[in-house]
Amino acid sequence: MTGSARSVVALLFLLVGSAARADSAVTDGLLPNGNFEDGPDKSQLNGTVVTGRYAILNWEISGFVEYIESGHREQDMILAVPEGARAVRLGNDATIRQRLSVTRRAYYSITFSAARTCAQKEKLNMSVTPEFGVLPIQTVYTSSGWDSYSWAFRAKHSVVWLSIHNPGEEEDPACGPLIDSIAIKNLYPPPRTKGNMLRNGDLEEGPYIFPDATWGVLVPPIFEDEHSPLPGWMIMSDTKVINSSEVRVLDRVTRAHDHGLGEVHALPGSCGGGARWRGCTGGLLCHRWPSTKRQLRARAGQVPAEPNWEISGFVEYIGSGHKEQDMILAVPEGAYAVRLGNDATIRQRISVTRHMYYSVTFSAARTCAQAEKLNVSVTLEFGVLPIQTVYTSTGWDSYSWAFKAEHSAVWLSIHNPGVEEDPACGPLIDLVAIKTLPPPHHTRGGTMLRNGDFEEGPYIFADTPWGVLVPPMDEDVHSPLPGWMVMSTTKVVKYVDSARHAVPSGAHAVEMVAGRECALVQEVATVPGRRYTLSFSVGDAGNGCIGSLAVDAYAARATLKVSYESRGTGGHERAELVFAAVANRTRVVFHSSNHHMKSDGTLCGPVVDDVSLVSVDKHTVRRLLM
Repeated sequence: MTGSARSVVALLFLLVGSAARADSAVTDGLLPNGNFEDGPDKSQLNGTVVTGRYAILNWEISGFVEYIESGHREQDMILAVPEGARAVRLGNDATIRQRLSVTRRAYYSITFSAARTCAQKEKLNMSVTPEFGVLPIQTVYTSSGWDSYSWAFRAKHSVVWLSIHNPGEEEDPACGPLIDSIAIKNLYPPPRTKGNMLRNGDLEEGPYIFPDATWGVLVPPIFEDEHSPLPGWMIMSDTKVINSSEVRVLDRVTRAHDHGLGEVHALPGSCGGGARWRGCTGGLLCHRWPSTKRQLRARAGQVPAEPNWEISGFVEYIGSGHKEQDMILAVPEGAYAVRLGNDATIRQRISVTRHMYYSVTFSAARTCAQAEKLNVSVTLEFGVLPIQTVYTSTGWDSYSWAFKAEHSAVWLSIHNPGVEEDPACGPLIDLVAIKTLPPPHHTRGGTMLRNGDFEEGPYIFADTPWGVLVPPMDEDVHSPLPGWMVMSTTKVVKYVDSARHAVPSGAHAVEMVAGRECALVQEVATVPGRRYTLSFSVGDAGNGCIGSLAVDAYAARATLKVSYESRGTGGHERAELVFAAVANRTRVVFHSSNHHMKSDGTLCGPVVDDVSLVSVDKHTVRRLLM
């Protein structure tokens, strides 16, 4: 079996079935196997590399993960483990995660120990559905090389995934931090100390401290005190921390809005005079850019040079037609864009409606970096969007990302986590828009699926012909395509409209542009043993995608391959899959059977639209009673 075939089988196993794993009910202290002393069987190790996804008891892994024993020698370095005899190392783009049972709306702090190895500027992404934090670990505060870090979250669900991810991209895929001793602690609302207006003024409430570790726990920088591991207090810095056992401030900066940065708002509306980017209505966020590139090169803590946006890191202001070596940089809309260099961020403060769902759409183009990603975040939530694959001949693609507003005013941030030799290497960003997402509806006709006609989705820019890419994700609650999940590692589906594409029904559809590497999924409640009919349309988008297009559909144990001969000018045909449910919940899955390419070398694929799921038995009974 080839590597690609194995990956397809693994993807389908993930989509159609689910492994039986017990949730870990948490109490204060180490998580189940939180010190990794219960390791994988020798059959699931290739040297130190863990080969089984569930090889480490209580943990699920992905990517390049190594199981390291204390005293392991690597070149001239001996790797020590602070607690017990074993730890794990997270290589490039590797993740460990554990499913936990928690109390909804309660606050928790996570404490874990980490040590740098060979990477020069390591960070770790911490997340608990749907919150995240980026923890800088490049500074070492102990002589042993190990530090304990803390991070806090509020439980939105009774069962959550705790994930630790290394977003690094080093030449050596094994380069990455060691992780050991992961613990959790319930955080109580910070009390006001007797006779003191401050909350937790005596600092008695804080993160879990390992009893056998002599170095305390580092509390990372944050901009929201609601979820601080040190209740009531905020740590203000770019990359530095305080030690909760010493309460020693190591670094401090001032937030830009303390310098008088005003709020801006999600539109419709108007920016007022002088907006450099075209538009500023119809969903576009308010923006005006500076007149010179020099003004844009600001640093954290300074008043932003451009109205409505705050920047940090190496940010460049690019005019359309700008020449760089042998490359001419074009801008899709208007005459200007920005480029985010190493560790650079642009962000805007927007007023939203609490508890509402929103999607953000923006256009991006790669430049010189080889494996670019973008971190998109709105206060408390984030997503990592892979942009290394280009889907248009212009080099520009529009991406979408969704969030739920937890506050009435939030920061929308776009961050380039790249670490390139040339600090100016990084993606171009243009056209940032926002759209309110209503709750996904059940399409008329009695279908059990939500948003089966794909009429609800992200904002599509009026003057761009390429649609909007919907990135991979594991949670459909915050999908830019309400009701649907996109399952992949780095690939996407494309959301298209009838104004610029051939759509089988209504105004919108989904084009499957990534072959078998990406699937469109929705999970629905079913009755075991009952028969259902899944109906859908397959066609082409009228964009020159010629050939035998095919879609594979899966539901329960049933499969159907639907082929469509495309001339690239539009058209579709209807298909049905009848299946019997085998569980209380069934995943409906679609993916393209093959990769396809247009004459200009860009990726394309079949269009899926007008998806319906109805109970056959219920309709049969109804006809018999009539």
